[in-house]
Amino acid sequence: MRQKILYIAVCGMILNAACATMLNAVSLDQLIKQGFALRDSGKVYEAIDRFNQALKAKPKHAGANYELGKTYLKLGDGATAEKYLTLALTYGYDQIKTRTALITAFLVNAKTQEAIMEIQTVLELKPNSPELHTLLGDAYLQKTGTLALAEEEYRTALGLDSNYV
Repeated sequence: MRQKILYIAVCGMILNAACATMLNAVSLDQLIKQGFALRDSGKVYEAIDRFNQALKAKPKHAGANYELGKTYLKLGDGATAEKYLTLALTYGYDQIKTRTALITAFLVNAKTQEAIMEIQTVLELKPNSPELHTLLGDAYLQKTGTLALAEEEYRTALGLDSNYV
């Protein structure tokens, strides 16, 4: 009899923990979705609050770190964006998306050499990306102040996608 009661108690604790985890996951998803909606509607500071709430619940959430980094980019805060994007990369978020956003953070911070190195890394993974060639053009322009190298990359981007702006 004691064994049955102990067994039922242990099962109840396990079920309770599983339910709490499921509720936590739902609330994380809701917070991140709210963050998207707020950011998309221009309520950037409220979006930051939602992503921070998600990270408070799960600090190593790769997606929340990525979205928080992207939100800081929208504010033009490259240093903070770089911090969260680097964490997203560390926690396994999509390499191409995260590295591309990180390139923008580097350019905002005038870290041109880091941006160029990161672009070269991503171009190995995605060589036909007009966005990456445009970013490389921006980096060359920022670093050298001359249009020649930048113009070549901009032309490559247009050659890859004539509709790319």
